[in-house]
Amino acid sequence: MRVIILLALLCVAIDVTAAPRVVRDLPYVFSVSDPAARRYQSLDLVIPPATRPPLVVFVHGGFWTEPVRQWEVGPRIAQALVDNGAAVALVRYRLSPKVRHPAHARDVAAALAFLKRSASLYGYDPERIYVLGHSSGATIAAQLALNPVHFKDYGLTAADVAGFILLSGIYDLGPQGPLNPKQRNLLAPIFGADESARRAASPVSHARPGPPLLVLSAENDLPGFSADARRFARALRAAGHKVVDEIVIPKQNHLTLADFTQRRNLAVEVIEDFLKLKPMPPAMAEVVAARRFWQEPPFSTEPFWNAGVAVRTFPVDTRLRSAIQGVYGDNSYDPRSYLMKQYHALDLLAYLDSRPREKVGAGEYLIVTNVRGEQLYWKRSVIAPYRPVLVIGVDDERDLFRLTTFYKNHLEYSWKPERPPLMVRALGGFIHFLKEPPESLRPPTQAMYALTLDSFRLAATDPLAGVGELPRDVREVMEYRNACFSCHAFRGVGARAGHVTAASGAFQGGFGLPLESYPPEVWRRFIFDHETSARIINVRPNAVKGPVAEKLYDLVVEERKKLPESGK
Repeated sequence: MRVIILLALLCVAIDVTAAPRVVRDLPYVFSVSDPAARRYQSLDLVIPPATRPPLVVFVHGGFWTEPVRQWEVGPRIAQALVDNGAAVALVRYRLSPKVRHPAHARDVAAALAFLKRSASLYGYDPERIYVLGHSSGATIAAQLALNPVHFKDYGLTAADVAGFILLSGIYDLGPQGPLNPKQRNLLAPIFGADESARRAASPVSHARPGPPLLVLSAENDLPGFSADARRFARALRAAGHKVVDEIVIPKQNHLTLADFTQRRNLAVEVIEDFLKLKPMPPAMAEVVAARRFWQEPPFSTEPFWNAGVAVRTFPVDTRLRSAIQGVYGDNSYDPRSYLMKQYHALDLLAYLDSRPREKVGAGEYLIVTNVRGEQLYWKRSVIAPYRPVLVIGVDDERDLFRLTTFYKNHLEYSWKPERPPLMVRALGGFIHFLKEPPESLRPPTQAMYALTLDSFRLAATDPLAGVGELPRDVREVMEYRNACFSCHAFRGVGARAGHVTAASGAFQGGFGLPLESYPPEVWRRFIFDHETSARIINVRPNAVKGPVAEKLYDLVVEERKKLPESGK
């Protein structure tokens, strides 16, 4: 009987008149007497005309109960990937409530074993078989990638799979995962009512080294899914998994993320690169590599947790969200990887008092310097009424330097031709006021962010005293309204801020120079046509407005005349 069935498989209708060829309703289990079960334990195989292409095994979603995702999503995925040179297998599996976990995963494991054995028959490469799952299908794929029990009796392991691609999966089926209580109640006919059974079925419970994993979620994904993906990827890295990329794809939602026929779905480019079908565009590859690097950043807020000062936890409110978004700017999707329910902070003044004098000095004046060299200048007595805290964690994240966004300026300086590499803005430790402060304590620069243990210094005298004779309106512009002193120096007072490269965390050029050292035509354009200057370099404008602009301009011009070689 087994021989007859195998011979019949060779006679399954194959489309040979057009590429690709298609084999439909191919059973991967041959000992099932139930016709309905035979239907679900089958697959469609779509093969391009390429020689020994990779095979992508697609596992549909539908919350383990509905086959609809197979018909809606699978053909679009097959169309896009086959057009780019990959074979695709659209796998069906038995559904709940007729079966319970681990039947779904074991069915897909059986399909993989069949496809591995059948590679020479259908012409794809058995060493390049990938699994791609969407939604609950991604959960099944992750279960196969991490829990060897599902491959038991099928003669292969997760190591026989070249990689796993997970789209908007659920990796924690328990209360800490993305499902709300009503949704978790629907899991009973799938995993049983026992909470421990759901925990055992959760992929995050089996985090370990394994084959390469690509974990994608969408900017507008279902609530909590991006955060679940991030926690899952972090657990894998903590368990020693070496090749795992977790990326939030912009402008997509839970369903459109898996629509590979869209004209601009960046998930397709990331996946094609993972499959080695087509390299990502260089700019995108640079960002993905940078994201990978900043999963273990060169700076850390972790030491703050052991600084000997009580860490307090507060609910995230609108002001705190706004403060975090201030780092990300127009990039609104990366923070979606965090639920933003609570944040953890130290009392800033108590922290300063706890530090040894040889580390921070002593005095009433506070100078704060971030990893880019941007500076703030405050008096302790002025900021104390607004209850400043140093934020060092959000939700379960203890190292805020993992929260990053990347940018690329057109030029380092508007009058020089050098094009800088990709740079990074990291959240890092940052100062937040529990009580709303005045504008003078909220500078327009990023100096309040990206702080480390070494960012703080106390002084007995005003660090800006050297420019104390400046007109009041000019000093306001320099000190806080435009915060010129945060990035630039004038008359030897102020900072020298620069950029941090995304690839290594090293300092990059484009430093804020002393104002009087800028070429005369550059200084004029900076003051009177700042929007143009900002566009040339591709930075945020921070224009000096009103009559004070002329006054500041004249002051700097006069100061330049005092410099050696000032006539050139």
